[in-house]
Amino acid sequence: MVVLAALLIFLATAVSAFENLSQKQQSSQFSQEAQTLLQAVLGYQNLTYQNQQGLFQSTKVVNLTYTNISYDLHPPSGYEIQILDLSAYHTHYNRTVDSCKQSYSSGRYPACIPGPGVHLSYGVYAAQAPVSLLVTDQEYHDALVVVTVWS
Repeated sequence: MVVLAALLIFLATAVSAFENLSQKQQSSQFSQEAQTLLQAVLGYQNLTYQNQQGLFQSTKVVNLTYTNISYDLHPPSGYEIQILDLSAYHTHYNRTVDSCKQSYSSGRYPACIPGPGVHLSYGVYAAQAPVSLLVTDQEYHDALVVVTVWS
């Protein structure tokens, strides 16, 4: 009886350890997916000024669409890309594109990231990087690119 109980405890522990390892591998995969998509966005020719990674042209930012992102970058099925203008200038060049097939200026519609109560297989993963937005030769805005993926 004692041997059987010990064997069951061992098996339960082994199964639990295997599940934890599998979850960590999946988390690492999705985290890497967010980082890969971020790097693609930072160098995306439909955003950058003269293909300079991390220097976005403001006129390109406002024209960014779900179709452009999907066709050129092939993102995962659940994603959101936000470009947040952090400058003190009066005009901001914010943009959010997500996998809900919506393209809109920041603040007009709710984000598509699954809300509370929605069951996710592995969770929500984000990666971010600072960028500059070129408006004119004399006007640059500090901005932040936030890429979020979920499964």
